[in-house]
Amino acid sequence: MSAMQLLKEAREDERTAIAVLLILDELARSDGDFDRREASTIASCLAAYGLEEARLRELMEAVEATRTGHADLVGLSRVLKTRLPAQSMRNDVARALWQLVLADGTLTPMEDRLVNSITMLIGVTYKQVAEIKAEFGQRS
Repeated sequence: MSAMQLLKEAREDERTAIAVLLILDELARSDGDFDRREASTIASCLAAYGLEEARLRELMEAVEATRTGHADLVGLSRVLKTRLPAQSMRNDVARALWQLVLADGTLTPMEDRLVNSITMLIGVTYKQVAEIKAEFGQRS
């Protein structure tokens, strides 16, 4: 089963959380070093979507099992842009992305580019990205 198939087969009330989870998982693994800090950060970021801890673990395991390469970030971004009509909701996803890439204390140029690409795809402006990034003590 692919990640997008997992998303399509999910319960309606979990689809937004799963799309966020898929993007965060892809981002966390982009530097080749997925660790418990990143897993914990993902869980923390997804708490806002009302998933119970057991269900979140189940979904994270399902995402791990569906990994067959790189996730369709463009497709997932479209899903989020549609499912998150309020700008503040998309800004919250951008915050989660920054929180995740900074969880290990190092921001690689590739992570920086990937976060900027995803945030633009979900409809967060460059100015908003810069402001969110500054919240984490990072300069644009």
